[in-house]
Parts: sequence; structure tokens; C-alpha cells
Amino acid sequence: LSFKAPFGLKVRYAMKANPNQTILRLFDSMGIEIDASSEFEAQRAILAGIDASKILLTAQQIPVNMKAAVQAGIKYNATSLHQLEEYGKASPHTEVSIRINPGEGSSSHPGTLVAGEDAGFGICHDSLSEAKGIVSRFALRVIRVHTHIGSGADPEAWANAAKTSIDFLKDFPDATILNLGGGF
Repeated sequence: LSFKAPFGLKVRYAMKANPNQTILRLFDSMGIEIDASSEFEAQRAILAGIDASKILLTAQQIPVNMKAAVQAGIKYNATSLHQLEEYGKASPHTEVSIRINPGEGSSSHPGTLVAGEDAGFGICHDSLSEAKGIVSRFALRVIRVHTHIGSGADPEAWANAAKTSIDFLKDFPDATILNLGGGF
């Protein structure tokens, strides 16, 4: 929370690490928001007393009640073209986040490599024109660009992914938030 960030910093807790309600409430009291990786986690955070507007849902599966979740205030992070399309159908003319696979990852173990050619997380960087088409078709505003490269310790890969991620902002002029995920 004390990280120097002249343009702003929002810390989110990946509640999949431990969804205990006491921990969620403690982090909420500290100003830490929630990153939920499933519809179930988002619902659990709300039951713990977390305001829906403090929850970012980044899930591999499309939420069954996506429209209701968005109307409640949960922020949605589309991780595939299919999700972006379904989000647009359910909630046109709204704000959305997109998770982009920057094409390079870093990991100390293959199971935690979530970016690169073989990773299935995020919209492939080569598919941005398709993503922009979906955004346009449903009059969506991409306000957050999210990348996640894995849990590795290669500072060069992390720096490269950060530079690439900054370049993605050029494709989405409404984006004012860059979310750099990954354990460094």
C-alpha cells in the first residue's frame, strides 16, 4: 500500500489464496479491494460484507448471472473473445476490463505460467483487432487493460511484459487503468 505510484495505485487481494471472511474484512478495512476468480468467490466476498464495487471478477468461466453481477456493481474483466462477446450481449454500453495475453510469460513452474504461446489465459495479443470489433459492436468502453504473466522471477520478462502492456493502451483510448498481474 505504500508503493510509490505517482499516477495512483489500487491493491487487490486475490481471494483464491484464502477466502476467509475475516481476512476479506480485514483487507477491506485497509482499503484493499478484491480480485475474484469465480462467480462463487464474488458472491462469497459480498456475503462477507464487501461492497460489490470493490470486486473485480476475472474468471475463466462466464458467470451464470453476469448481467445481475454487473448491475450490482461488480467490475468484469473479460479473459477471452467469447467472454467479451457474451459480456457485450448482456451489458452493452457499459465499462469493461480486458485481460490480454502479452505473448510472453515468466514462471518457475509450468503450472504457474499464464502467458505466452501455450497459455490459455487472456485474449491473445494477436486478436486485439477482433476484441476492438466486439467493443465497437456493443458500444463498450474498455477502461482497464489487464495482463498477467505468471509467478516467475525473471525481471527481464516482467519488464518486457510491462512495456508491451503499456502499448496495449494505445488500442483502447478509454483505458485509464493498467493492471500488471503476476508474482515478481
